[in-house]
Amino acid sequence: MSSGTIFPCIWPEYPQPKRFDYLPPEVSIAMNDAEEARCGRTPNRLVRGAYRTVIDVATQHVFAENLDAFKQGTNPTQSLNNRIDLLAAQRFLTPSLRDWAHGIRFITNEDVHTSNDVSAEEVTEIAEFTDMLLQYLFELPGRVKQAKETAEQKRKPLKII
Repeated sequence: MSSGTIFPCIWPEYPQPKRFDYLPPEVSIAMNDAEEARCGRTPNRLVRGAYRTVIDVATQHVFAENLDAFKQGTNPTQSLNNRIDLLAAQRFLTPSLRDWAHGIRFITNEDVHTSNDVSAEEVTEIAEFTDMLLQYLFELPGRVKQAKETAEQKRKPLKII
């Protein structure tokens, strides 16, 4: 090797955790944990379980924040299965997100009860779903609200003192 050899990158870059701007605190904590686990050396089965926790916490939050949209006495801490259906029935989830959520819920239920291997592809699938779910439930509404507020501020006449 000559003294003029340059190595542009010796170590592969580690994946970086995704960051979100509009998540409620409890959802943000759960998502940060899942993302940190995905980017670290955590076993895939545990990473997938962390993303399922994010889905659980996120749906509980949306449900609890919108109790008036549901029948009186409906419990926001009920099963994830029921929560997914109720959120879809009230159009908080699209039919395709509902179906995908049920698929993820069914698959990840095994993680709680077994020690079966989970592939990197399976982790990627739940990470992508969780990202889309959070984008739909929190990030998109947050960005729309921010855009409206910005537009309203621009419409206000300037007051000269």
